Amino acid sequence: MLAEIAANAKRGKNAAPVSPVALEPVKRIDALFDIERDINGLAADERLERRRQESRPIAEALEKWMRAERAKLSRSSPVAEPIDYVLKRWYG
Repeated sequence: MLAEIAANAKRGKNAAPVSPVALEPVKRIDALFDIERDINGLAADERLERRRQESRPIAEALEKWMRAERAKLSRSSPVAEPIDYVLKRWYG
């Protein structure tokens, strides 16, 4: 998603406006995917350790951020429903 938004912006194409509240989790999830790409091919125990060291802090910060942002949003906010969906399913 971020890549598409950036590519469209560079080409001067109109991109749908993206709320900063919606964009922030995408950036953080992209960071998790970067870690996963980096550890691809490592032994299972190495991947687990890297996830504990690198991914866990990002995921914990993401949950904390989403809970704080959700507390600021009204029920009618377009990003409230997706945040609620994620937080109801958060396992941690």
